[in-house]
Amino acid sequence: MSVENIEKKILESAKAEAETALAQAEEQAKARLDAAKAENEARAADAAEETRERLQQEHDQRTTSARAANKLRLLAHKARILDEIFGAAVERFIGDRSGKYAEWFAARIESVANETGRILPAEPDRAIVEKLLDKHGGKGLELADESLPLQGGFVLKGEKVDVDLSLDSQLAEMKADLMPELARRAFGVSDAS
Repeated sequence: MSVENIEKKILESAKAEAETALAQAEEQAKARLDAAKAENEARAADAAEETRERLQQEHDQRTTSARAANKLRLLAHKARILDEIFGAAVERFIGDRSGKYAEWFAARIESVANETGRILPAEPDRAIVEKLLDKHGGKGLELADESLPLQGGFVLKGEKVDVDLSLDSQLAEMKADLMPELARRAFGVSDAS
C-alpha cells in the first residue's frame, strides 16, 4: 500500500467516524430538544391547570361572598319588616295611653307601691304616675322632676336598687323572645336562617 492509499483510508475512516459522531450528536440534540419540548408542554399544562384552579377558587369565593351579601341584605330587609310590624303593635298597645296600656301601667305602679324611691317616668306618662300615686298610696314613692327618654313606663330609683319597669325594657325582652316565631310565621324560615 502506498502512502496515498493509506492517507485515503485514514481520511475515509476519519470521515466515517465524523459522520457517525455527527449523526449521534444530532440524535442526542434531537432527543434533548424533544425532552425540552415535552417538559415545556408539561409546564404549560401545569401552569394552565394552576391558573384554572386559581380562577375557579376566585370565582367560588366571589360567588360565596355575593351569596352571603345577598343573604345579609335579605335578612336586614326581613328584620326591618319585623321591626315595623312590632313597632305598629306597640303603637296600638300604647295608643292614647288608656285601655290595656293604662292597665299595664297601673299594675307596674302597684308592684312597687310598698317600695321607697323616686319614679322617673317616660314624659308622656308623668300625669298617669301622679294619678296612680294618689290612688294607690305609694307613701314611700315620689315622682322625680326629670323624665327618661322612654316609650312608656318608668324606672324606680330605690335606696339600694333601681327597678326598670319601662315598656322599653319589657319590649326588648319580648322582641327577643318573639322575633324567631314572627320570622317563622312571616317568612317561613327557622331562626337559623
